[in-house]
Amino acid sequence: MPPASPVHYTQATGRKPSQLLNSPLVWLTLGAVLGALFLSAGGASFGLRGSARLPWMSGQHGEPAPRPGRHAALVQQQQQLAAAKCPKALTFPELRDKQPWEALLTDEEVQRAEGYYGSGQRIRRVAKKLLKGEAIQVFTLGGSVTRGLGASKPEFNYANRFFSLINSTFPHSSHVFSNKGIGGTSSGIFTACAEAMVPPTADLVVVEFTYNEPEDDPFDSPTRRGFEELLRKLLKLENGPAVVLLHHYAWWFTYGDGVDRGLYYRMGEAQLSVFSNYYDMPSVSMRNVLWPLMAAGVEGFKPDKVNNEGQGHVSPLDIPIPGAQPGEEEDYYYHDRTHPSDRGHKMMAEALAGPLLRAAAQESAAAAGLWALRRRDDPRLRGLPPPMIPGNTESPTTLCAMQEAFQLLVTASKGFTWRPERPTAPTFVEQKWGWTGLAVGDWAELVLDTRADGKGVRAEKDGKKVKANIWLSYLRSYTHMGVARVECRSGCKCEDTRIDSTWADHVSLQQIHMFRVSQHKRCVVRVTVVDERGAAKSDGHKVSLTAVMVTQFPIRLSVYAQQFEDVAANAEMLPNCSLRRAVLVVIGVLLAAAALPPAAAQDCRARLLEVSPGSDASVEFVDVETPSEACTKRLDGFDATYQLVYSDEFNEPSGERQLGVKNNDARWTAEDMYYFPTNDSEVYKPEQLSVQGGAAVFTMQRTGDTSEVAPTQQPDGTVWQVARPYKSGFLSGWNKFCYTGGYVEAAVQLPGNDQASGFWPAFWVMGNLGRAGYMRSTGGMWPYSYNTCEGSGKQAWSGLDGQLITACAEDPPGVDRTAWGLHPGQGRGSPEFDVFEIANSAGGAEPAHASQTLQMAPLMPEGVNWWDGPASGGVQYPGSDTEPFWTHRNPWRGKLKRPGNEYQDSISAVSDLTADFFNGMRTWGVDWRPGEYLRWYIDGKLVYEVNQQALVAQTNGTGASVGPRLIPLEPMYLIFNLGMSENFGKIEYDRLPFPAQMKVDWVRVYQDPAQINVGCSPPGFPTAQFLACNRDRYLIRSEEQRLIKDPCISGVSLPSSSAARAARGRRAALPGAAGAAAAAAALVLALLL
Repeated sequence: MPPASPVHYTQATGRKPSQLLNSPLVWLTLGAVLGALFLSAGGASFGLRGSARLPWMSGQHGEPAPRPGRHAALVQQQQQLAAAKCPKALTFPELRDKQPWEALLTDEEVQRAEGYYGSGQRIRRVAKKLLKGEAIQVFTLGGSVTRGLGASKPEFNYANRFFSLINSTFPHSSHVFSNKGIGGTSSGIFTACAEAMVPPTADLVVVEFTYNEPEDDPFDSPTRRGFEELLRKLLKLENGPAVVLLHHYAWWFTYGDGVDRGLYYRMGEAQLSVFSNYYDMPSVSMRNVLWPLMAAGVEGFKPDKVNNEGQGHVSPLDIPIPGAQPGEEEDYYYHDRTHPSDRGHKMMAEALAGPLLRAAAQESAAAAGLWALRRRDDPRLRGLPPPMIPGNTESPTTLCAMQEAFQLLVTASKGFTWRPERPTAPTFVEQKWGWTGLAVGDWAELVLDTRADGKGVRAEKDGKKVKANIWLSYLRSYTHMGVARVECRSGCKCEDTRIDSTWADHVSLQQIHMFRVSQHKRCVVRVTVVDERGAAKSDGHKVSLTAVMVTQFPIRLSVYAQQFEDVAANAEMLPNCSLRRAVLVVIGVLLAAAALPPAAAQDCRARLLEVSPGSDASVEFVDVETPSEACTKRLDGFDATYQLVYSDEFNEPSGERQLGVKNNDARWTAEDMYYFPTNDSEVYKPEQLSVQGGAAVFTMQRTGDTSEVAPTQQPDGTVWQVARPYKSGFLSGWNKFCYTGGYVEAAVQLPGNDQASGFWPAFWVMGNLGRAGYMRSTGGMWPYSYNTCEGSGKQAWSGLDGQLITACAEDPPGVDRTAWGLHPGQGRGSPEFDVFEIANSAGGAEPAHASQTLQMAPLMPEGVNWWDGPASGGVQYPGSDTEPFWTHRNPWRGKLKRPGNEYQDSISAVSDLTADFFNGMRTWGVDWRPGEYLRWYIDGKLVYEVNQQALVAQTNGTGASVGPRLIPLEPMYLIFNLGMSENFGKIEYDRLPFPAQMKVDWVRVYQDPAQINVGCSPPGFPTAQFLACNRDRYLIRSEEQRLIKDPCISGVSLPSSSAARAARGRRAALPGAAGAAAAAAALVLALLL
């Protein structure tokens, strides 16, 4: 244990001279001093230099002139301090008297606005410079409030008022004041461009973004990570500036919890304030001081009218806000529903000055010998703490192009023009210029240098440099906006991505679209307006680009690297500079070699977090071995780019990974069961599944003279033991990984060959309310996708049990939706769609076939179908003329003269296969958009589609009817299995090669970045409590209890019933004699789940 840190009474942070000589910061400071000398000689300037260049300080524009007598006294006090005399200490009220206008806030109100002051270490350093008569550099970063919206003139915004207050209280001709606010922006642009906006010599930086940041994003989201990166970049500037967070308060934008305005709490401010606490930065809260005054209706603070020449405004909830009448303008705080008036900007400046004046009062008292601060002087506490958000770091920026600089980067365009959003605004920045396209097909090309330029970039495993990040800023708004495709045209390489400029909220903000590209001197990126619907309805296609930044992908430390950080923090204590540097180099090598996950994992997991704030839990389902080129997916015939949300690459060393229940695999359960619903010829055993050669291997083999035994659950819940002479593998993701909507794809090599019939490999997807093969769990659930109330939920012409959880308002007997956390009046079930099921014809007489099927209940009555009549257009066969697939409707007919049987409809197509599918990996996928369509793909080619039109309500000639079924809406899980059943096709035992193997190279799930929905119990379709309260429907072994993690809160479960029946039926059979025989057997044996 280290010794206790000594406590010293000291007025400064000072180190001993010997420590200073050994500190690298000394040499950095020397550079800063030289830079300051250069600047004072006229070499460069940032923003506005000196009071002479701030005309509003001279008494113009109706402002009172500074009071000469008080200024002279202050100058005299500063001279006395410099001469090491002991003047009377300046108090906080005395310092406030120096401001160049009559105070609007009392001293107490200014102090109340200090949401957090902390130790004040950095801001006292700024105050000390001012008291010594030295010049300082001040920068303000923020959105439209910082830019000055609501103020009648630029000099009346809070930033310029704050500058005026500083210069009036501590006058100096070489002060540097610069307002970097940009209207309609969040912190993203400033994160990437911090180094370009704020020089290393800054003394004080104000950060104001509260109302442009997402309100309740988790801390590990890209937005919160970016905000912390901005703060760390500012705090790490060479001069060690004080950073102050300023929180604006918008009365009309704080609503919720039954309140339509004036809600006190807002998650955005609460979360951003945590950064103040962690990094010991002052924060100023306008809410703290304004809310009591506004709620009480105190004149000058009233929020119920706006001061905009009587025009009024409308709140975000469409509540009319009247305009103040002539003569009463000074009673109201706001100019519009968001921005403060001239009076409000004054108050913001007064509140913002509070921490600085408090620090000045403390330093003045210290100089007078009236105040001393006790500090813990411990070298381990020096410098910046590690990132608050684990693994967060700063990304070096190699390009930041905004405003005029951005205009030059677009070198070619069609339809895009350089134009302002607000052409009548007084300044170039406020006019919001950008490159804008208005019609589908308009495009603009940017030429960027994406090379690293030596800034913190490490090499990939293959020796190539990591990719760069491009941050493209665009306008997102609520009217006339559209969607654009972003692609790399030449030089660099990148995955195509999408910009969605539409927004349902009545807000216009500049947003950041980030994508990754390879490094190249001339990277040509094209943005094209596409005819695609965005997240919100829109009557236009406008896309407006406003800025671009290029950053290098940061090295993110894992928790295991903490010990190296501790060593680095104490490296300055080593006696030799070269030795210290050597130690740091070694630390860097160790971090790169031991603390980082594979680069591909950084790519795909980081990308998921960037496009989907709040995916920190589901990101663990992205395999660290997934290659970077698989992080996104674009589908044939579809312009949108999907984001990877789940993957399993099966790349573990052969024999290392076991997939069984006992091994608690996070993604899969290797089932130990007999699949009774389809009268299979094999049992499923976990040992028949292995990970070998970078693939999951399913092995079907004979068991010799002795049969293998496995349990099977019956409809009434009893468990039988069944013996069969074959065993194989069944891999299920039930209640582990589920998704709602998106594209699932797997690379699979089929077992055996195309010449012998019998193997039944399948890849399918099923709703989480049913556990495949467990017949009590599927009873009344499979394969219902129905939200129409029909009493018992059972059709007279169907052999299937009625829907257990119907859309009727009242619960059926034994069902308690409230106790199980289900929504009243919502029909539930366990639908199924089959990515593929493979069968060969006997003797190889016909090509092997893949059936691609949506299994659907309730069953339609006889005499109607899903391909013509009212359902016409509901199925499409894009693969009908694609060699070798020749995709077409499944010709098998069941009892009702259409694919399926007396239990469910099988809305099915078949595609021909060649021998290649049995000799190597081929890809299979389904794009599922809930409530809209399912689209099947083979080798990336679209071959089959079922859309909602196929599932419309149907009535036959006798009046029998069924309501509209639904393209599945339930959370669903993945299943792979290799089976055999005479119910599906003839088994040529003497011609099949045993053992036989099906191999899955990888499986991946992608979702629209705007609609990511991962989890087995989403809010709209919860399953967790139903499973927890009905465990015996799903679990038959003690070791399986971990598969349902939640406890049953209510203690209510379904009653046991010996008459309970499980869902029957099974998948569509294939054409030919074997298919007809299977159909007959299906009707007799009552198949499926």
